[in-house]
Amino acid sequence: MHASYTLHADEFPRWAERMKTDFHGKTLRVIISDKLLDESPKNDTTNEITGEEEPTDMADLLGMDETEYLMSDPVHYAYLLRAMEDVKAQKNLVPIPFEDLDNVEKIKEHAKNFQERRAREEALEREALENHL
Repeated sequence: MHASYTLHADEFPRWAERMKTDFHGKTLRVIISDKLLDESPKNDTTNEITGEEEPTDMADLLGMDETEYLMSDPVHYAYLLRAMEDVKAQKNLVPIPFEDLDNVEKIKEHAKNFQERRAREEALEREALENHL
């Protein structure tokens, strides 16, 4: 099985405990990077010996289409289905103005703002629920 996870360093202990449970008795290979794949310099994926482009994500490494890769793992498949339902329900979508679609930095800014707004909304919902109980 191959899986890729993106998490904050402070979430690592909880993630590691889950991995110990999920993969009990197995040897795992863990690669840690503080750069996301889309933040890596473009020339960073060129093999120094062959000069050929190397795969940059797990789907490429496995020679799979991204959708095929996501559907091959139950956790990723469930995530993909939830994301499809969200799109149908017009939920959890990051609004990006048309003029910003060709600017990666602007897209990242919109996504960050959306995540921050969503975190604030969830905190308010939790607080309201706690106050109600």
